[in-house]
Parts: sequence; structure tokens; C-alpha cells
Amino acid sequence: MIKIIIAGCNGYMGRVVESICNDDTDVTVVAGFDLSTRADSVYPIFANPMDFTGEADAVIDFPPLLH
Repeated sequence: MIKIIIAGCNGYMGRVVESICNDDTDVTVVAGFDLSTRADSVYPIFANPMDFTGEADAVIDFPPLLH
């Protein structure tokens, strides 16, 4: 099982990645990082990445777009 963290998880691309992971039985999202910590995901979301104390194999990062 590959454990991933999605940085920018509440943004559009973060939700797309979450959806893809939900369809793959070999991948699980163990946490998300985002300034908005809304709690409608099955994984914990942290505004500060340093608060995550678990383990992960990869971080997928989608920083906010600057206009």
C-alpha cells in the first residue's frame, strides 16, 4: 500500500488526486495539507505540515496559484 499526503488537498487538483486515489486499491491518502482545514475528507487535514506525525511514501503538492 502506497501512503500519500496531498498538499493543497482542498483545491481543485487536490480533489482530483483524492478521487484518483480513492479508485486505486494500492494507494491510500493518509493526510492532507491546506490552509483551509475543512473536515469533509476521511483523512486528517493539517494547516501546518509539521503537525503531521505519521508516515507517508510521497507528498503530492499543488501550491495555490498566484494571480
